[in-house]
Amino acid sequence: MAAVTSRRDILKCLGTIPLAARAAAARPDQPQSPRQSVAPLVITSQNLQWAPIEEAIDVAAATGYDGIAWCARPNAHIVPETVEKELPRAVELTRKAGLAVPLLTLAAFDSKAPRLDVILPTMKALGITAYRTPSQPWDLSKDIPPQIEVFKARIASLAEVNSRYGTTAHYHVHSYPGLMGGAVWDYWMMIKDMDPRYVAIHYDVGHATVRGGDWVVGSHLLGKKWMQSVSLHDFQWVHSPSRQFPGPWSPKWCVPGEGVVDTIGFFKFLKSIDFKGPFEFIMEYDLYTGRNNKPYNTLGQDNPGGNAYGKWKLEVPREQFVGAMKRDVAYYKGQLREAQLI
Repeated sequence: MAAVTSRRDILKCLGTIPLAARAAAARPDQPQSPRQSVAPLVITSQNLQWAPIEEAIDVAAATGYDGIAWCARPNAHIVPETVEKELPRAVELTRKAGLAVPLLTLAAFDSKAPRLDVILPTMKALGITAYRTPSQPWDLSKDIPPQIEVFKARIASLAEVNSRYGTTAHYHVHSYPGLMGGAVWDYWMMIKDMDPRYVAIHYDVGHATVRGGDWVVGSHLLGKKWMQSVSLHDFQWVHSPSRQFPGPWSPKWCVPGEGVVDTIGFFKFLKSIDFKGPFEFIMEYDLYTGRNNKPYNTLGQDNPGGNAYGKWKLEVPREQFVGAMKRDVAYYKGQLREAQLI
């Protein structure tokens, strides 16, 4: 594939650019306001690690997203070692394109995470207070209750750090076997006596449905107090083992709207509790190029977790990947409108 050598070439490849992005391109020195402040739909930068920062922003703008949730962790666009330089630049460019940066993804589960004393004040100075955390595994060879106390203490240590900087850790609900958080109750037991200004939940409706069968009880348990950001997934049950789920049945992430997740029901619940967002979408399904019907995963082929900036090469036609992003935005924004969240 020929390299894209200029901004004009990039925009030509992507097609029509939304008004906010066109304005930013025309007046690069004038910062633009995010498209909307209520329930923004953002794409994780994990899905854009095949592109440099400038191109990733153009892609997000062209496909209709309201913002980008940048990762600031090892092997991402922004790494902890140089976050004080790279994060302000990425955020400035994103906002000039008319896109929001409502939260980040960090490699911080507790207070021992490297460079927190630099990362948190840097993001706070940029007006970003929320960040998504990684998941942690249970040791299933040992009793769970003592581990709850250990994890609770680790979370409390991060809450104390957040209280100094005015930031909030959003602990991610994840369904993979052996990981804490998928059941939702375990996280709630650990944080229920903490201050939600410093500790909250990043509720993944797809992962929660995998682990619990539906989203209803877990989301009602958390409510607006604890569920401060949301991640979107859809999946189908398939009679086949997978790398993460070795049993006879496993969830297969799929195109939004083609799976079992009750997206509109979940959105209507969020409307009832006056949830303001943000909504983060993580593309994690397969695209098929037509070449021997070979699947290509949208989170980065053979890159678990999508942490491979500088190594991830886009192995499907750019227009196919961008078209998939546009389709996803159209589906979720349609559901958000139906639920009157936008």
